[in-house]
Amino acid sequence: MAALALLTPTRPGLLDAPTADEAAALAGHLTHLQRLVAEGRVLTAGPCEDGSLGVVVFPKDDEAATRELMAEDPAVVAGLFKVEVRPWRMSLLGSGLTDRSGLRGPETTTRVVGLHRRFVGESPASPSSLEAPSEPLGSTPIRQPGPRHGTGRDWTGFVQAVHVRATPAEAWAMFASPSGMVRWFTSAAETTRGGRTIADDEPFEAGDRIRFVWVVPAPEDRRTETTPTVEMPEVDEVLAVEPGRRLRHAWYEDKGWIEYRVLEHRDRGRVTIELEQRMDPANGFALLEEAFIGCRPGWAFYLANLKAVLEHGPDVDLRDPRPDRRDLINV
Repeated sequence: MAALALLTPTRPGLLDAPTADEAAALAGHLTHLQRLVAEGRVLTAGPCEDGSLGVVVFPKDDEAATRELMAEDPAVVAGLFKVEVRPWRMSLLGSGLTDRSGLRGPETTTRVVGLHRRFVGESPASPSSLEAPSEPLGSTPIRQPGPRHGTGRDWTGFVQAVHVRATPAEAWAMFASPSGMVRWFTSAAETTRGGRTIADDEPFEAGDRIRFVWVVPAPEDRRTETTPTVEMPEVDEVLAVEPGRRLRHAWYEDKGWIEYRVLEHRDRGRVTIELEQRMDPANGFALLEEAFIGCRPGWAFYLANLKAVLEHGPDVDLRDPRPDRRDLINV
């Protein structure tokens, strides 16, 4: 016997504009379902596009067992969903869902996250002690991380780090100007200041507008032998700069920020480079989830590429100049 759990939000707009407490409960909800998927208890789950109903498929559990499992869901405990459980007979099962890349809807070329949608199956992370800086840059910083729930995952953002054999000045040069960003991260970083375009080697200042461009595989309906790729742009404002140490710019069309930090390392000749991504919880849990799962593996690649270029030179740039498939991570 199998069962379906039907989840109805207890208020309109819950998924689009949750409060901080609701966002924490929804984060726990997703982690709870990820654990059940990993244990083989849940086959698939997800909301209707209009947010009016969520469906969870339990292929092995009967009605009573399903009720018990859903009663443990943090979002149900918090009263965000009403749950109806129905016995269900699974008569047919196709093979079309074995490729996880299709589980999050159509691919998009308007977000960096779209390059890494196949990581949607990422398993829950271990608790992390890393927090946002105690002295955030900028006069009006985006709110700091909200409460964590259960597993310790903070869906508003993350910190990643890499140790690099380089001097602090060499490391900072990778973030200090448009030309530095192009060496490891983006195909182009045209930057304007007060209406004029600055030189590629001119240091960033707060208030600058950076037009990042990445070369990505063209959508299948536009891809040809002569045009296999398209440009994917995003314009972000430089929020604050502390020369030699930290740079912060807006991210995700001003829905969050990215900060790069160059830190001393105990070993002479090495530095630690930290990258922090934070999204404003006011944008809703769906966007927090998308940005966390989509961007985290992407940033891991770019930090690895940064290390490769700094330690071995531009000939070891790991990015593919002509990406020809949408699931490439090195773009």
